[in-house]
Amino acid sequence: MKRLVSVPWSLFFGLLLLILTIVGLIGNVVVIVAIGGDKKMRRTAMNMLLFNLAVADALNLVTTTVEWSNTVLLGSPEWVLPAIFCPVARYLEITFLFASIMTQLIVCVER
Repeated sequence: MKRLVSVPWSLFFGLLLLILTIVGLIGNVVVIVAIGGDKKMRRTAMNMLLFNLAVADALNLVTTTVEWSNTVLLGSPEWVLPAIFCPVARYLEITFLFASIMTQLIVCVER
């Protein structure tokens, strides 16, 4: 397997991916807990849309991070996970992204 990116750059981008993933997950989990944990906040349509957006974004973040972490850390675009995970990861990523975009569209119409 030939590296397309040097080791220092792989470590830099790997650390950047890790930081962005952690920050994104913390933000989405805070929204999920805040809205999901308060019965009063779950009564409005806008809050439920924001809850849905946080769930879709968190799932998309996890799926995308798992998919790209191999490429970033190994410095090569080769798929190292079992072959069945390639189409499954792509399907989940597209599904969660579509859910996120549609939720944002509904939020725009609702406002």
